[in-house]
Amino acid sequence: MEDTAVYLGNKGLKKTVVLVGSFILGNSKNTDAPFNLGYAICALQFLKPGVYVAMNGRIFHWSNVTKNLEFNRFAPKNE
Repeated sequence: MEDTAVYLGNKGLKKTVVLVGSFILGNSKNTDAPFNLGYAICALQFLKPGVYVAMNGRIFHWSNVTKNLEFNRFAPKNE
């Protein structure tokens, strides 16, 4: 997702794009997929044009997001 965000962000699109996914498969009982999808759709209402990643109640700009494999979550690059 991070690579896709960077790729799209470098395209300079004049649209708002929010990438979303889940850490737990969507067909699993305790999936975070519905929450993340709803959060991403809501975020579209408020974000300026650009590319973002929405995960676990946080929005990350494409230029400042990385997947922290130690904690298995997305975080700002400087965190």
